Amino acid sequence: MNSNKNPTNKQFPGFDIPRQNWFKLPYNWTDLTAGMQSWAEQKIVEYVLRHTWGYQEYGGLKKITLDEFEKGRKRGDGSRIDRGVGMHRQAIISGIRQSVDDGFLIEETDDSDKGRVKKYYGLHMLPSLVGEEGYENHTPDVWQSHIRRVETTRRSEKETKERNLKIENTVNGIELLKKMPNNGDPEKKIDYVAGFLIEKLGDRKSEKFYRLVAAKLPEDTIRRYISEIEKDGGAKNPAKVFTNRVKLYAIGEMKKKIGSRLSG
Repeated sequence: MNSNKNPTNKQFPGFDIPRQNWFKLPYNWTDLTAGMQSWAEQKIVEYVLRHTWGYQEYGGLKKITLDEFEKGRKRGDGSRIDRGVGMHRQAIISGIRQSVDDGFLIEETDDSDKGRVKKYYGLHMLPSLVGEEGYENHTPDVWQSHIRRVETTRRSEKETKERNLKIENTVNGIELLKKMPNNGDPEKKIDYVAGFLIEKLGDRKSEKFYRLVAAKLPEDTIRRYISEIEKDGGAKNPAKVFTNRVKLYAIGEMKKKIGSRLSG
């Protein structure tokens, strides 16, 4: 088949020098995308990043329709700013859902007018950035609308805690965990704690990981994490929440180690 008949299959001519036609990406972007579960998820996050960070807007949400994700953002006169993500509608819906579930994006819904439901999207920023220079709400109309619909769309404290556990460098948390020294517990105790985790989290497939956790973390820390998850009323995916907490623990231990070396 002659692919040259399709202009979209022509060889890319080359990049322009990035003077005015670029937007910033995090330094660990390739690490983050390595942890994404699909090409659709990556394209959706990049598209939202372009229309927020690309306009130096770091704390607000943008109203983006499925049509705009598919075909490009519209100007006031109806013309398109870009070509969208270049994917079919179902792939876009799947990518949005996955990027929200994985904590990369925040999605807010304004359904005050049932006939014209609006959805707003923004990057999930670290809570510690609030108040930093450059972090402000560039879309006040969105948040005023959000106040009116708070009863139906505001996330619970439990959901907020789950999201805040996801930070940009957790992709290396498992490797850091493996490099941590063992806690010195005997094999029988490691078996017992791993069995406890399987019972509480209902995830027998991750037995190898739970044995690693039992060999590295103190038992009281493990039990505290489980207790906190249960205290919050459980979670949609308690095993995932627990894993994120373990990653954060490993990162925290690494930071302590670096700090002690510097102070020494």
